[in-house]
Amino acid sequence: MVVGFGSLHASGQYTPNITSVPGFTSEHDELRLANLRIMVVEDEVLVAMAIEDALVSAGATVIGPAMTVSSGLVLLDREDEIDGAILDINVDNELVFPIAERLRDQGIPVIFHTAYANNVEMQATFPDAIICTKPALNEELVAVAAARFG
Repeated sequence: MVVGFGSLHASGQYTPNITSVPGFTSEHDELRLANLRIMVVEDEVLVAMAIEDALVSAGATVIGPAMTVSSGLVLLDREDEIDGAILDINVDNELVFPIAERLRDQGIPVIFHTAYANNVEMQATFPDAIICTKPALNEELVAVAAARFG
């Protein structure tokens, strides 16, 4: 499922559009990700920090963030419990699919957080993954994570 995160109107007002995510609720519970362990793979430092901060603020424990595919695979080898993962697709000029495949094989749900939302092959290979198009507001990404991983 591809989730487009709203639109910016000529007036400058942003309208989020994530209600199509199964299990989505507009509830603003700060701890809606409590007790969830979420892996983050993102190579842009500021984006990774913002995602981590948003997830922690919502009560999650963040695994990572990993900034390369190889470091993400090391995290997978090291961690016993992962409830979900938020993955950028192009990480340090390498596709994140080896991580996504291992997560899929372990039954761990994935959210792809990427600008490559129209990749038909990716959607066919990972039909259960939610694809969130960048840029996304952190509150929206947390809401999608709560709906997908909670």
